[in-house]
Amino acid sequence: AQFASRMDTQITKLTALVDDFLDVTRLAEGKLQFVEDYFPFDTLISEIVQEIQFINERQTILQEGMTNKTIWGDRARIGQVITNLLTNAMKYAPGTERIVVKTFSDADTITLCVQDFGPGIPEALHTKIFDPFYRIEKNQQGTPSGLGLGLHIAAEIIERQQGRIWVESEEGKGATFCFTLPIDREQG
Repeated sequence: AQFASRMDTQITKLTALVDDFLDVTRLAEGKLQFVEDYFPFDTLISEIVQEIQFINERQTILQEGMTNKTIWGDRARIGQVITNLLTNAMKYAPGTERIVVKTFSDADTITLCVQDFGPGIPEALHTKIFDPFYRIEKNQQGTPSGLGLGLHIAAEIIERQQGRIWVESEEGKGATFCFTLPIDREQG
């Protein structure tokens, strides 16, 4: 059973890498598909937090705020971005006890932020981390697995959903990744 569990974990990692390569190729060719409709944003967040919390027993994921909004967009792709931000927080701040997911809205937009309490990101790297294949090397405990595609794909998805993504961080003080999306936009 232990061997099967390890094998399943490795297969899941390999599948995620292949999916990332396919998404990057589709992005480069302008062929990444979006299936858009109205959906309740808070429900998506709750579902993803529950799924991630189930596989992450080391850290508690705290939710703060609600948008109480239904937005127009690709639910699965936006979910992919939220999942990436949460798994990155787990991966780059493994020794911390909590991750905070904050959401809020105004009349025109919703905003989601994922805050970790890890080593932080130097300001000089704040824009570079969204480049394809860019990864921040960890100082201790080796380098986390991955190809440095997740944040690039996340940024492209948010941009194509007419939103904005950014990071707020100081070295040694954790990192907060945020994105803002329009609640209702021109449907193409």
